[in-house]
Amino acid sequence: MVLKRMSARFKRQNPMAEGAGELQRNYLALAEDFLLFYPELQTHVENLLGSFQDNE
Repeated sequence: MVLKRMSARFKRQNPMAEGAGELQRNYLALAEDFLLFYPELQTHVENLLGSFQDNE
């Protein structure tokens, strides 16, 4: 349902609404990638916020 609503926001037709099956088939690999990516994202944001505080 979420993908269908997101797909409707685009002016052009797109296959996003049909992507749920692909997400389900690749769930474990996507979850593993996310668990590797998220700590890197947290570190990046912490560094970015620190640089803003240093400039104040």
